[in-house]
Amino acid sequence: MSLAVAKQFEMQYAKGVIEEFREFFGLNYVEIAAVLGVDRRTLLRYRNQVNAPSPKVLERLETLIKIAALINKVFVNREEGIGWICAPVPLPRHRRPIDSMQCWKIDEVLALPAGQYSGPII
Repeated sequence: MSLAVAKQFEMQYAKGVIEEFREFFGLNYVEIAAVLGVDRRTLLRYRNQVNAPSPKVLERLETLIKIAALINKVFVNREEGIGWICAPVPLPRHRRPIDSMQCWKIDEVLALPAGQYSGPII
């Protein structure tokens, strides 16, 4: 696969994950940018397929897919999972999981629902 084709694939992949995550969790682009650790304008360049994400951002996008898959498996419905993401839970200092995601403390976020589920994530 040529470098140009690989970059095009990465841009399409990033756009798809960003839109899927936005729709799944009802987050805005500013919140998703914070979760990915990028500026909002950078996120919009990924979404508009102007730039390909860095390997670090690609890794974070993959983690977001795992979080969504875990929530789908653990919670009765998507709304319950979304409520969990946005509600204070027994994380350090009773932060909301979305706050921990924005600080990129994904282990904190994954630990709670993962403790209720013992099967494969994906």
